Amino acid sequence: MIPGPGFDAPELAGPALALLASLAGEAREDVRAAAAGGRGAALDAASGAALSAVTPTLVLRGLARLDGEARDHFVVSAPGAAAGVYAALARLGLFPPDAWPALLGRAGSPFEPLPTRDVPGVDWTAAGPAGSSLAAAAGLALAARRRGGSGRAFLLAGETELATGLAAEARRLARARNLANLCCVVLSPEPPPGLLVDFRRDGWHASGADGADPRSLHAAIREGLASGLPSLLACRVNARAGERDGREAAGTAAIPPARDVPVATLLARLPERPSGVVVPRGAGEPAAFPPEAAVSPAKAFAAALGGFSTGEGDPPAAAVLSGEGSAELAAALEARGPDAVVPCASPDLAAAFASGLSLGGVAVWWIASGPAAALAPGLHLLDVNGASVRVAAVPSGESRGADSHGLFGVVAALPGGKLFAPADANQADRIVRWVGVHRGSFVVSLPRHPVPAARLEDGAAAFAGPYLFDPKRADHLRAGEEIALACSGSSLPEALAAWELLAARGTRVDLFSLPSLTDVGEGALVAMARTGRLVAVDEAGARTGLGAWLQARFNDLGLLVRVRRLGVTGWMGGDDRDERLARLGLDPASVARAVEQEIVRRGTLGPRVDPGIRSF
Repeated sequence: MIPGPGFDAPELAGPALALLASLAGEAREDVRAAAAGGRGAALDAASGAALSAVTPTLVLRGLARLDGEARDHFVVSAPGAAAGVYAALARLGLFPPDAWPALLGRAGSPFEPLPTRDVPGVDWTAAGPAGSSLAAAAGLALAARRRGGSGRAFLLAGETELATGLAAEARRLARARNLANLCCVVLSPEPPPGLLVDFRRDGWHASGADGADPRSLHAAIREGLASGLPSLLACRVNARAGERDGREAAGTAAIPPARDVPVATLLARLPERPSGVVVPRGAGEPAAFPPEAAVSPAKAFAAALGGFSTGEGDPPAAAVLSGEGSAELAAALEARGPDAVVPCASPDLAAAFASGLSLGGVAVWWIASGPAAALAPGLHLLDVNGASVRVAAVPSGESRGADSHGLFGVVAALPGGKLFAPADANQADRIVRWVGVHRGSFVVSLPRHPVPAARLEDGAAAFAGPYLFDPKRADHLRAGEEIALACSGSSLPEALAAWELLAARGTRVDLFSLPSLTDVGEGALVAMARTGRLVAVDEAGARTGLGAWLQARFNDLGLLVRVRRLGVTGWMGGDDRDERLARLGLDPASVARAVEQEIVRRGTLGPRVDPGIRSF
């Protein structure tokens, strides 16, 4: 890195300036060598954008603080500039200069057309819509403030990153939170006057600088950081930057790429980087809702949120909100400071902002109200960046159930997706507390309508008292023969009522409730397969929900089980949940009828499976 006080120095001069100039020449030669080697063509390595990004990257990262509570963050979203960013970071000593050219475009490499957070020195992966990188940088800036440090967040972006509706939402959020530690540097052949006007109108400090002159960049960045406002720097770059200026001797400093080295060997040479995520230890004491109570899981979540991240040494907590009615669920965090609850204008803004907060060391809940499909891009961002954001997915209407119809498909499509669906308020309380002290991004589906407390056959509350949530567990609530009935989330009251109907007719079946739709363990699956027949009911799509997923898992384990799938078979509106379930065939009478039909079909599938276990 560049020795000296960095942006705290009144001007850039002497050895620091000379070193920056030397590294810039070497990095540009590395970019040209990569382009000549063939693989760089995929990243447009020799373009003016790539070469023009070298000096701004050297200044932003070379003069930044890298350690402690004052650590600065660096986000990149500048199409065409990736090779220049890589060359500059390598010349700053963050990884070997010959590693990135050899890894360009190769499978498993972090050196992609847009830099990812797997590249040492880069703090976020720009994998979302244009504008999300500005939102993430704003989240990193607020995280530094929430943690009580003096760290700053720098964004190096192209014009397209800052000229979208999402970027407009992000810049207004940054100004509303007065993120004076946020600095955006936009690369442009000419300072775009419209962009500067837009940022100034929204309360930002906006100025210009020569992108090839380290002194000009240093002075303009210092001016922005001292303004007391979030700052935008329009960085003029040379469209002919690919031409040598006479001070760079062709090929003298370039590192030849190691083409014959295996990818795994090259990756091993990259330093490990800290994730930035801090996991709380405090979750508070579990609540207990009596068996006669009917409480919505969403309200149970709101009550449990007060115990989130309250242990000694825990990181600061925050809730990011999107959608109608989400603010009331975050009331328990409002007393933790003016930045503890942050409303956002859209789900995309909320997800990117929350990921920045998480990667900056804040413990975060994203409370999202609205349709599941609107959450898909944001959940993808969290997954790609390895953020630890807990998502409370609630429907927008008070009388509607959880939107698991679309939510299951959205979460299941993510490589790291984890979805939990509590069956009542007691289980919601325990799931929320479990999620709060574990690392990862989890989605908890929380209906707003009151749900009766689930009871064991002796009348005791099923998910209170000694109950402990375990994502690998399937809760065996009723014992029986002939067939198994499995449900998830808020479908449990209908499944229990169906079980009672069947018991009154002399038929007892196994009843399982699955709070985790993605993590249930092998032992639970084997237990559910005991009779060789199963009816699965939930409010997800019949072709993609619980039944389809259980069938796939049984197949993985070689278990011969016939699965009858009950779920959503078409779009259904209306605020009366009971009427809607009846029309979809998910009411107790319809579920009981489906179970009886499957019992009649006995003998069509061969012998039962006997797992030989009683505890799971």
